[in-house]
Amino acid sequence: MTWPFRHKSEPRIFYGWYIAFAGANSNWLILGLSLFGFGVFFEPLRNEMGWTAAAVAAGHSIRSAESGMLAPLAGYLIDRLGSRRMAITGAVILGSGLLWFSQIHHLWEYFLASTVIALGQSMGAVAPYQAALMNWFVKKRGRAIGILQAGNVVAVVLAESLDKPFPWAVGFLFGNTELSLELWNIIAGISGFDD
Repeated sequence: MTWPFRHKSEPRIFYGWYIAFAGANSNWLILGLSLFGFGVFFEPLRNEMGWTAAAVAAGHSIRSAESGMLAPLAGYLIDRLGSRRMAITGAVILGSGLLWFSQIHHLWEYFLASTVIALGQSMGAVAPYQAALMNWFVKKRGRAIGILQAGNVVAVVLAESLDKPFPWAVGFLFGNTELSLELWNIIAGISGFDD
């Protein structure tokens, strides 16, 4: 049965391209909010919490180090559980970490929230989409990965556009926005991809 608005001769778009664009969308959301956009929170956190610059930078360093250390675990889990499950799990964990980040009052909470954000970032950002694209593409694989990585550029542009610091508690808004947009992205954009 054909769709009533489509002519039979009209070519269909290869489903792998939807995964590539959904991954690019995921990258700019996850990396823009959790990694590249951190600078807008730096001064407000120092001023409101009274923490030193070293303490605030340590949280960001913990997040970066944890993301690197958790990458092999994320890769193993992607192979074991599949790309879709890991993308969803990573988005939920990252959103939870951003929500927790908006409610911190103590330095230890900040460090733990940074660790949760790193866990979600490792599991839900680039790796699950790259694994799915490797399975979907034989030809034009480089182009698909290039589209996926284009989301990183958008994330940097997004972070650079946030040139004025604002209250760090806006992380609550980022957390809700990121979680809902990322879950919509996964459900609507790549719900049919196989691992």
